[in-house]
Order: sequence, then C-alpha cells, then structure tokens
Amino acid sequence: MVEHLTDTDTLFCFSEDNVLKKYKGYYFLNSRQNKHSWYVQKLKLQKGLLTIGTISTKEELETLEKINESPIDTTTYQISFTRKQFHDYLDNDGFSKTDTFIRVK
Repeated sequence: MVEHLTDTDTLFCFSEDNVLKKYKGYYFLNSRQNKHSWYVQKLKLQKGLLTIGTISTKEELETLEKINESPIDTTTYQISFTRKQFHDYLDNDGFSKTDTFIRVK
C-alpha cells in the first residue's frame, strides 16, 4: 500500500500588516508584530529553492549595534534602522541563519 501525504502551509498573506519588499535580488517579508514593530525575514528564490534568512546569532546582533551606533535591547530585539543602516547590515551578511525549502511538484 502506498500512502501520500501533502501538507500546505501559508508563510505570508498580503495585507497592511504583511508587506513584501525587494532589494538587490532579495525579498523581505515584513510582518507587523504590534503598532511600532515588525518581524523581518530575508527571502531568496533561486532554481526551485526558497531560502529564508533570520537574525539570530550573537555576531549579527553585534553587527547591528555597530551599524546602528547604539546598544540593542536583546530581550526583545527591537531595532530602529535608517534605510542606509539596513543596507549596510545586509552588506555585512545580515540574516545569516537560513532555512532552505525545496519545491516539490
């Protein structure tokens, strides 16, 4: 007996609380957490592979503090960036923790 299992998951639904932006070949999923904060993930779609990057290492937080020129509250990871600071962070290999998904037909 052969059994097939298909699981579908919604990663993102467009709305005023979920915004998709593009920069240098990457997409950024921005999900509103509350009135003044967003959760941001970096996406790369290439040859059937979807890579989702997040901010998670101590080194990344140190890079954020250096670029942002102020200490970061590491209990909530609330960070305010200018556009230039965000681009500098990306140029310094930001969002290094990644998960990769393969498209299955």
